[in-house]
Amino acid sequence: MKLTLLKGFLGFLVIVLSISSNVNAQSYLGELEFNEAKFRIEKRAEIAKIMKIDRSDVFWKLYDEYDTECRLFSDRRIKMLYKYVDNYTTLTDSQVDELLQDIRKQQKGLDKLIHKYYKSIRKNKDAKTAARFYFLENYFLNLVRSQIMAQIPLKNG
Repeated sequence: MKLTLLKGFLGFLVIVLSISSNVNAQSYLGELEFNEAKFRIEKRAEIAKIMKIDRSDVFWKLYDEYDTECRLFSDRRIKMLYKYVDNYTTLTDSQVDELLQDIRKQQKGLDKLIHKYYKSIRKNKDAKTAARFYFLENYFLNLVRSQIMAQIPLKNG
């Protein structure tokens, strides 16, 4: 599975996350949102190609609902990562703990959301379609997570 825009979106995200804490990464938010929107369109096209489901099928109504809810998690994740990267050298232990608790809470929420829509698709369509949705969403999510994690500062200083 190859996504050209995935590479573009992730490449831009990597640049933003690797910016020195002296530069305010928030100024890149508009461009990041644009690239994320392009990524979502490309991702949807890739899912359509793999799933081979007619556009009028109930799956797409449910997928659109999922995608709308998923954006909230994406927005929160990006804000948390900015906070971490922008303040990396000055964060106290308690601030790091709080931030990581928020990140973990967000990840659990997203996992629950994917499972919620797995159950809804299974109920309204069938189990195989629901499972394909579940695995594809986790595939894309893991691609994004691995690219982001590769850019998180891990060294002291």
